[in-house]
Amino acid sequence: MKLNLEYQIPENWDQDQVERVVTQITDVVNLLAEGRMSGTYLTASTIPTVGAYALGDFVRNSNPSEQNSVAAGVAAKYVNIGWICTSPTTPSTSATFKECRVLTGN
Repeated sequence: MKLNLEYQIPENWDQDQVERVVTQITDVVNLLAEGRMSGTYLTASTIPTVGAYALGDFVRNSNPSEQNSVAAGVAAKYVNIGWICTSPTTPSTSATFKECRVLTGN
């Protein structure tokens, strides 16, 4: 949920309704501050190839699924949760990303 910066309280506002909205916003901000909730704006279904990225930027995989290991003789399955930028974009080069995998235990 993004906060709407255009929102203004009408002249005939209902104090109870405003208090409920402020309480909901406070709850979400507190969850974010405690690390129990996060927001993601960078998502993609494949490794990023265009755009400006800084070192450490994380692009979440918008279509994760369990995969078989690509290592010969290894029977571990994993999920690609996204990609992390290991070399930022410069005027003459694209950013470099590494896949972030989580083992599923299967």
